[in-house]
Amino acid sequence: PPGPWAYLPPPPADAPAGVLEIPGEPAIEPLADGLLTPVPTLAPVETDGVVVSLPPKGLEGWYATLAPRLVPGWAEGKTDWEYRYYLRCIGGPPPCPYTLPPLFYRRMPLTTAAPPAPAPAPAPAWNASNSTYIPVLSFSLVVQSLDFAQLSSNFGANSAFVQTVQLAISSQAGIGIVAGSINVTLTPGSVAVHASFTPPSFVEPYTALANLQGAVNLCNTVAVLLAAVPPIAALATGPLSVAVTAQPALTWVAPPMAMAPAPAPAPAPA
Repeated sequence: PPGPWAYLPPPPADAPAGVLEIPGEPAIEPLADGLLTPVPTLAPVETDGVVVSLPPKGLEGWYATLAPRLVPGWAEGKTDWEYRYYLRCIGGPPPCPYTLPPLFYRRMPLTTAAPPAPAPAPAPAWNASNSTYIPVLSFSLVVQSLDFAQLSSNFGANSAFVQTVQLAISSQAGIGIVAGSINVTLTPGSVAVHASFTPPSFVEPYTALANLQGAVNLCNTVAVLLAAVPPIAALATGPLSVAVTAQPALTWVAPPMAMAPAPAPAPAPA
């Protein structure tokens, strides 16, 4: 007679045993900006059992940032956050992990008139208390692979362009040069950039001039930052390149004449 197991289903057939496969290393795909999820990356370089302190392959640009530096007001807790967090991939390849600050998308009035050529003036020995002359640093760049007409007609891209250039120049000019204090004018010719600024009284003008005379660093910084701004990258017809067309120069100009107060009106006759 059938046993008590007769109501159970029959045992399953043996599954065919295949060859055990061990998956290999995860595929390392090219990284991109704005990563929001974990992705596999290559392991650090190891030599004789010692991990070498080098940027992981594919992340070189992530580590290409400015070192922290002192800024005016450091004793009160001020930091160089504008440069530490928003200067992307200085001299390094993409991708870059940093985002752009909101100020890059603030609408700005267009300035397209060519700046007047500064009149040459004698260069006296600089003195912080010297009120006779005002130091003005000026120079010009050209940005290739951008069309001036397209850029000037796009308010968002134009604003981003001007403020990116201001940030790049201030990072190269040295401590105390604030991005917002740099005057930037754009003119046709791919995109010609004319920049000028007056260093504050506590900054030695010749030091700022020497910092800006490193054309390679200045041009590379401007090009890398511009290429990382989406509205500008969308208008580019090719890789952005920057060249100096007028070397940084220091000019001493006379301060504007103060208007004499108007004489008080004579009292009306009795």
